[in-house]
Amino acid sequence: MKLEIKLLTELTHQDLEMISRLESEIFKSAMSVDEYKSELRSKFGVLAHIAFSGHEACGYKIGYEQSPKKFYSWVGGVTPRFRNQGIAKALMEAQHKLVREKGYQWITTQTKNSFKEMLILNIRSGFEITGVRKSLGSDEQAIMLEKKLV
Repeated sequence: MKLEIKLLTELTHQDLEMISRLESEIFKSAMSVDEYKSELRSKFGVLAHIAFSGHEACGYKIGYEQSPKKFYSWVGGVTPRFRNQGIAKALMEAQHKLVREKGYQWITTQTKNSFKEMLILNIRSGFEITGVRKSLGSDEQAIMLEKKLV
């Protein structure tokens, strides 16, 4: 499999449609294009990495600046058909390399216990668990993680 990872710094309506389609394959519920636009409107330094196998988009990772020294890896995933091929790790490495080059010193993220593969990948990639948080209306706790980049 030939994997190509493309960086997007400006997310067009078409890009968000593609990401929303990917997300609908990956998660039980997906954000709509309008929900993405609303969520990202107030974010600075948005970076999206999209993985392609041939011409087919198969994964994505989106993050944004949390503070001048801290980047938040917000959302991402790999479609079921392309899992267990190193794509999530490749997306993470591409994101971390770029944000390190941009001068960020820390990267943070969160996941849920139900996404065990992502939790394990984060820990193997140098993240440390910094806390847990239960969201209103959710039965599952969010596991917060942080990694020093420098």
